[in-house]
Order: sequence, then structure tokens, then C-alpha cells
Amino acid sequence: MSTVMSTARTTPTIPASRPTNPIPRLRRGVSLIVGMDNQPMLFDSDSGKYHRLGAAAAFIVNQFDGVRPLPTIIEELPQDIDEAGAKRITGLVDNLRDKGLLAGGEPAPAAPDAPARTRRSRGRHTAQPRQARHLKVERPRRSGGWWLPRIIIARKYHRVVAPIVTLLQRLPAPALSWVFLALAACGYVAGAMALRSLAGGPRPGVVVFIAAVAIQLVSILLHESWHAIVAGYLGTPIRGLGVALMFWAIPIAYVDRTDSYRVRSRRGLTMLALAGIFSDGVVCGLEAAVAWASTGMVRQVALTLCAFQLTMLITNLNPLTQSD
Repeated sequence: MSTVMSTARTTPTIPASRPTNPIPRLRRGVSLIVGMDNQPMLFDSDSGKYHRLGAAAAFIVNQFDGVRPLPTIIEELPQDIDEAGAKRITGLVDNLRDKGLLAGGEPAPAAPDAPARTRRSRGRHTAQPRQARHLKVERPRRSGGWWLPRIIIARKYHRVVAPIVTLLQRLPAPALSWVFLALAACGYVAGAMALRSLAGGPRPGVVVFIAAVAIQLVSILLHESWHAIVAGYLGTPIRGLGVALMFWAIPIAYVDRTDSYRVRSRRGLTMLALAGIFSDGVVCGLEAAVAWASTGMVRQVALTLCAFQLTMLITNLNPLTQSD
């Protein structure tokens, strides 16, 4: 939004691009929330969709009280708005209306403010979206950008993991998570020891590498499935299983965890972030056991898989990469 420095404040004329509602108000079921990295978004609970906003757009939307018409809102903004700025604000309102995010023009009935309640049921750590009152937006630390395109390949994947989610909700999941952590740590240690003790000899052939890659793809699917399982357990089901292409060349599996913005518990976020790494650790331990108990090509494949898992651990824990 551009500003004009002047001694007298004037009310800009709203461009008559097309008939607009004079009193903008978010539709019932649409709320302005702040997600990870202080990213402002509009969440439509009817469709389950999130609409990302810029800092300036979020500030404008935060002014929609259902009482003041748009010209009054523009006039009462902290900075002076010229005609071009008023046109951009009107375009924002029209765009929100086109997406079905705004309600009618009559003022909304007054309702007492109710504090947001944290919902913790059956071990979940979800909460109502953090409302964006007195919105303060900081620049995101990282963004996927054009170099990490993503393609959803299974939008109903939450149905695949639903039985496991239901089972976990009936079991002492917190205790199981500590067991999972212990098994993962032991698995990574076993994988490193197997590589140190058993590696050597002739270089693995092409057949060994192809077999290891094929098995690793199954391991990656299991890795992402555990992200989906924990997300479902926390009450934020995933939107699909997909593939991201880092630099448009390196395929990376992922699950769309958009709804994880609603997880406010640090413990829940930690569980969600580390679920895949724990899964890899357990698999690494199994592969190390196979390497110790076998010989020949089977041992070579198992050791190659251990190397893959340890490399993935380093990649996933690297803060410079967009991974777990």
C-alpha cells in the first residue's frame, strides 16, 4: 500500500469497478489466524481450506468488524491512503468476495467475546486457531518457493492410516512414544556399528544399488505414513500424500500437513516433526540386524540401506534443508 504525506487527511474515492458490499465482513466459518512463522491466513472451516495473506492484506482484513463500511475503514487506517491504495484495497475485498470468504452487508449481531478453548481429548494437542487480533506479522524464515514444486498423488491417504490412528487413540500413546524413541536411537547406533564393522570388500554392484533403492522407497513411504499417523492422532488429518521436486530434479516424498498449523502444543509439534525420523531409526535397526545375520548380496543391500538411513538422518536434522 502506498502512502501520501500530507497535512490534511482526505477520504479517497472507492473506484467503481463493480458493485461491492459497503460493509465487508468475514463469512461465518471463516477466521483470520496466524500459523507457523507468523504467516497470516484465512481458514475456511466449511471447506477446510487455508488462504495465505500478505502482511498488509491481513492488516486490512483484521479491520473488518462488520459495522464500518469500507470507505470508513480506509479513512481510519493509521496511514494516509491515496487513490491507488484505495483501489488495491477494493480489489482485495472483491477478491475475497469472489472466493466466498465475505458475508452480506448488514452489520453482524453483537455477540460477547468468548475466550478460545484448548481442546485436548484422547491425548490430542490441538487448539482453536490463534485469532489474529492486533495482528503482528514477521517475515517467514523460509518458504518453499518456485524451486520446490509439489504434486499430490493420493488425496485420500488419510483413509489408509485411519485404522492405525484409531488404534493409537485407544493405547497409551505417550508411553509408546518413549519406546519408539528408544528403538529409533538403538537402530541408528546399530546401523552405524554395522557399517563400521561389516563394510568393506568389493564395491556393491548395480543390482545391489537398485535393490536398495527399491526397498528405500518403501521405507520413505513408511516415514511419511508416520507423519500422517501422528497428525491424525493430534486431530489434524493430512490432505494427501505427494512428491516434491527439489530444484525440479530430486524427488522427495511428503504429506500435506497444512492443518498442523492448528497444533499449538510443543509436545505435539515435536511428535509430528520427529515421527518420520523415529520410523527411519527403527527400520535402520532392522536393516542392521539383517546385515549382521546374512552374507553376500543380502548383506551388501542391508549395509547400503543403513547408509541411506544415516544419510537421511543427517538431511532431516539439517536446518538448512526443507525436510523434517
